[in-house]
Amino acid sequence: MTDLAPGDAARLLALAASYDNRRPDDTGAAARSWARALGGLRIDDCIEAIHLHYRDSTDFLMPAMIRRLATPLANERARLDAREQRAIAAAEPADPETVRQSAARIRSIIGKFGTMPA
Repeated sequence: MTDLAPGDAARLLALAASYDNRRPDDTGAAARSWARALGGLRIDDCIEAIHLHYRDSTDFLMPAMIRRLATPLANERARLDAREQRAIAAAEPADPETVRQSAARIRSIIGKFGTMPA
């Protein structure tokens, strides 16, 4: 499992502090601890987990709470990614004649305007 970077963990601590007024840790020890405790999670899932936590709770946030909320977010993203990959793999390849016609239309538009219209 890969640790979150301490800089990312510091961002998470700063976000939590914006909600609960925790004191900054100038030594970086808290960021290193949080980075290790949240290893394997993506920063965006952790950020969303912090917002979710404070939306419904007044409890002081700890890494275990972030992990509990971020893990289902990560699992859902992985499920959707896998579904998307299956759909791409199952898609029929583009008809070469349709591709040629579309490319010709695009070239024609660019020729008229000198650039693609906005």
